[in-house]
Amino acid sequence: MRTLRASLLILAALAASAFDFDEEDLSVPSTPTYFTADDDNEMTAELMHALGDGEPRVRNKLFFKSSKSVQATGGSVAVRVAQARLESADIEALKSLAKTGGYYTLSLPSVLSDPNSPPVLASASACTLLASRFEEHLQLTMRGRDRVVALSYVLPKVPARCPTDGLPRLALDEVLFNTTATQLFPLEGPKPLGKVPDAAFLPPAAAAAAAAAKGADGKGGAEGRPTA
Repeated sequence: MRTLRASLLILAALAASAFDFDEEDLSVPSTPTYFTADDDNEMTAELMHALGDGEPRVRNKLFFKSSKSVQATGGSVAVRVAQARLESADIEALKSLAKTGGYYTLSLPSVLSDPNSPPVLASASACTLLASRFEEHLQLTMRGRDRVVALSYVLPKVPARCPTDGLPRLALDEVLFNTTATQLFPLEGPKPLGKVPDAAFLPPAAAAAAAAAKGADGKGGAEGRPTA
């Protein structure tokens, strides 16, 4: 009987922790700072957010530091993120959105130096954002210094299902996002598999001349086949 009672207590605790925000201190951010606002060559862009079909609004700012070495060799660079928060009205709107299976959307200008450039967007379910306790990671795939070709929005917890009622009460007037962000600079293009014929990268006339020269030497055409 004592073993059965202990098992029931463990199961009850696990069920209560799935969406229990009341015991969490959501107001303490842990976003690291990678460089200061006084650094040279720093760009700033506004991160927009929208609840469901609502109009996008400014949520916070991202600060980007130019890194020519990473742009040239590929890799990632950390982005400094200004603190973002949700007020009580938006918290209630997010909970209502979660009940209906709605989505929370972020967007950035596709050209960081041009706020009027077409936006790049990424979305996640409102339920997943609540389950992740507002912890999030952004990854910007870049082309060059300031062009964003893709925005990835990663949340650490994905619930098996979202309850349609009985969502927990957030005992706070506001919550702070715990945000990290990186810029990814991929290398230009994949490397081709196999051997490419020497004449393949030449203009047509030069390629024909190279193929003819190989044929005259008895080594075959441009693709290693004997010439007629």
